[in-house]
Amino acid sequence: MKLYVDESGNTGGANVNANIFNFNDQPYYALAGILVNDFERSGLCEFLDALKQKHRIQSPELKAKKIYESKPQLIWELVDFLSDNNFPVFVELMDKNYYLSIQMLTFTIVRPPLIDSNENVAVIRSMARLLPYYLGEALYIKFTQTCQEYTVQAFEKFYTELRAHLRKENHFDALKLVEINWMLYLGAKEKYGEEAFKKYLPIPDSNSNNRLIHLLPNYNAFNTLVGRTKRHKMKNNIAEKIEIVHDEQPQFGLIYDEALKQMTRVDTDSLVAGTSLTDLASYNLTNDDFELKFVNSKADKAIQAADLIAGFVVSVWTDFKNEQYDKIHHHLPTMKVIAKDPESIPVGTLFVVPEEDHRMFSYLLSQY
Repeated sequence: MKLYVDESGNTGGANVNANIFNFNDQPYYALAGILVNDFERSGLCEFLDALKQKHRIQSPELKAKKIYESKPQLIWELVDFLSDNNFPVFVELMDKNYYLSIQMLTFTIVRPPLIDSNENVAVIRSMARLLPYYLGEALYIKFTQTCQEYTVQAFEKFYTELRAHLRKENHFDALKLVEINWMLYLGAKEKYGEEAFKKYLPIPDSNSNNRLIHLLPNYNAFNTLVGRTKRHKMKNNIAEKIEIVHDEQPQFGLIYDEALKQMTRVDTDSLVAGTSLTDLASYNLTNDDFELKFVNSKADKAIQAADLIAGFVVSVWTDFKNEQYDKIHHHLPTMKVIAKDPESIPVGTLFVVPEEDHRMFSYLLSQY
């Protein structure tokens, strides 16, 4: 059994150049996985070949961006085929700036020791939605630069500016949280030395060139996609090892490989016990659960199917956020199939986006 995985909207980790976010150009990211039995793979590939012939596509590789604009019916038919034949499809859709807010909150502003209840999860999500209004883009840029510099001096300078900003804007509730965290940091610094600041910034990832990548949405999305697949595996008594087949990622392959190893070493399930995350995913892996392989998508039609799903989801969401309702209305029946109902968890789409956006989008889907 194989999980074919591809993504859309990958701009790497957050970084700032000339005070401009790299997230601004592509603010949304999606990771899609299609779980396929070995005997089902040939049927999926034959169907994709038939779709290419039907829609007169000459290119050897199906790419979502072009097809979404010119021949969206191909994607609609693919999704219907996957649904009719009960292929489990897992999608992670992420608003990168919302993800950045959650990272800033849980490491630098609030730092809850454990996410031990649904109430705490809801509070973090609500605060992440409001954080841009409290801080403004300038402090987001400074936070990202602090993560990139990754020194005690940069961290303490950011904290000083953050506290001054909240005080100036009379955001005293937020300031109280930050002051508590500052005192905790000073205590940790006194006990452990200057390396203590690393506990108060998101943990960077190291790529194949030993370069640190900061605030990488892909890592969290990959972990959760794998965890959701493990939960599906458990619910359906699937004993065999699943091979994750991902499009080639020269820069991030080592990071994904390390993510899988980390999931075998850390008891994450106990940290999220009692929350909605328990029903969504199982993050504790054994060495017999998954293995990871990278292949060129040009040589694998099943990966191209995952690319079509990921690209379609990002395109629909982008048009929704840009209020292009006339443009997306004919895509919504297909998007509804991909999104699934909450009862279908862990299969379907996980929306890592501000709550009001998700609520509005869910309302639109409910009309179809």
